[in-house]
Amino acid sequence: MRSYSYELPKARIADWPAAKAGSRDSAKLLVVDGSSLRDSVFSELPGFLRTGDLLVLNNTAVVPSRFFAPRVEDDKEFEILLLRSLSPDSDLWEAMGRPLAKLRPGDVLQLAPELRAVAGERCADGKRIQLKLQSTSDEGLEDLLLDRGLMPIPPYIRGGRAEQSDRTFYQTVYSHVPGSIAAPTAGLHFTRELLVRLRDAGVEITEITHHVGAASFEAAESDPAYRPDAESYLIPSASAGLFERAKREGGRIVCVGTTGCRALESFARDANRRTDEYVSTDLFITPGHEFKLIDLLITNFHQPKSTHMHLVSAFAGADQIEAAYTHALKADYRFLSYGDAMLLAPGGLDA
Repeated sequence: MRSYSYELPKARIADWPAAKAGSRDSAKLLVVDGSSLRDSVFSELPGFLRTGDLLVLNNTAVVPSRFFAPRVEDDKEFEILLLRSLSPDSDLWEAMGRPLAKLRPGDVLQLAPELRAVAGERCADGKRIQLKLQSTSDEGLEDLLLDRGLMPIPPYIRGGRAEQSDRTFYQTVYSHVPGSIAAPTAGLHFTRELLVRLRDAGVEITEITHHVGAASFEAAESDPAYRPDAESYLIPSASAGLFERAKREGGRIVCVGTTGCRALESFARDANRRTDEYVSTDLFITPGHEFKLIDLLITNFHQPKSTHMHLVSAFAGADQIEAAYTHALKADYRFLSYGDAMLLAPGGLDA
């Protein structure tokens, strides 16, 4: 586990969320309470928090940006993930693709009956490409993409081929700011009813925005100078005020998700503490990182060797994360994006 790796049997990867068979909050919850482990259910979360705690949600919304597109010339299929628009009229995009090595400049891909993409040059990192979109529809290009694109579920879930239901499942109930190419998956377990119960228990709730980008797909490098791809976050001034009040009055800041954690810890290190504007971050949290804002972390079980494994090991301690993952594998927890959750409380829930 010191290499942030572990053996993950394919059978333990969840193909569907708990919501498909019941409720979002029926997922299991492994509570890491200091050095002890406790099995629970996500719906019981209010019992582990207390009056004065501040729950921080990431309100980013996932954009349906994946296409399985045949090349017009020979019908060879390419998987395309649109990352970001590079032009004011949204016709030029940066994209990831598979198999990218077989896609040549000038190749034409049929994304949808009325939508084509012409391949341009590779980007500097060699991992991305520019695509020029061409539409024959009267519908606006952005609306057409939203209508025709698939939700970008990870490739380990059903080969990445989303169904219509994933438009609901792969989105948090509080998402409302479009911009992510992957879901902040720790938030998928919340229901509106659970949020009401948390408020009734005296837990304050606030929102930030951190758009999940390509960094979500990266395996961490061993090079100490490595940094994941930059992502953007926005901290509302009202939320920043609640952070200060919680710290001042002894409340705990409970962060939902590793993406939100990167945003909060980046904000804490921003000399200007900029609010109400998007800020770029390439913060890579590894063991030795001093956490300045968050006290508790809600997170899913992550892929081996991922940047997320470094982050949770930094937060809860590598030994405790190793113990938690070993227990979860033995206790039939479901892993990765549609899997179960953990509540990490390094100092103990009673601290």
